[in-house]
Parts: sequence; C-alpha cells; structure tokens
Amino acid sequence: MASAAKTALSAYLGRGTKFKGELRFSGILRIDGILEGQILSEGTLSIGESGVVKGEIKVGELLISGVADGVIEATRLIDVAGSGKLFGRLLAPSIHIAEGVVLQAEVRVGAPDRKPFQ
Repeated sequence: MASAAKTALSAYLGRGTKFKGELRFSGILRIDGILEGQILSEGTLSIGESGVVKGEIKVGELLISGVADGVIEATRLIDVAGSGKLFGRLLAPSIHIAEGVVLQAEVRVGAPDRKPFQ
C-alpha cells in the first residue's frame, strides 16, 4: 500500500478551469480542467476523465484517463486508462494501454538510447 505522502496531490487544476502557458511542478499534479501549453516536471501528471492537455508534456510519469494531444515524453511510464485518448507523439520506456483507449500517435517505447522527437 502506498503511503499518503507518495499519493498526495501537490497541485490540482479543477473541472471548469482553463490554463494557457508553461506549467512546472514537483510531486503529483492532477488536471480535470483544460491546459494548453507546456508541462515540465520529473513528477507525476494525472489527467482525469474530464481533463484535456494540448501541447508539450515532459514528465516522469503520466497517468491518463482524459485527453492528451501533442508531444508527450515520460522518463518512467505512461499509463492510459480505458477512457483515455492520446494524439500526437509518445516517448517512454514503458507504456500501459487499457482496452478501449483511443490512440492516434507515433509511439516510441523502451529504448534506453531513445532520442527526443525532432
């Protein structure tokens, strides 16, 4: 069982909230609103079922139940739930995709010598 400190949110963008620009965070960020721009972190980004992120995502771990559209890079893991929708380009050492996911993307998985998208 994970400790409360490891699962506690550091920041939250709620349903009905829109943000445009660059967002940096540490820890865990959950998005249930709409974000357009760039997200940079070594932490965990969780996009809820009502969440939409368009732009560049570079995080340690990405958990998706909503929509992500753009250049998406994770240093550890991308995990997509059945309600998730992914568009664009994905780069990660490990990607878990549940049944029912919409995936329309260029995908690169697993290579430790992988290079970022140009």
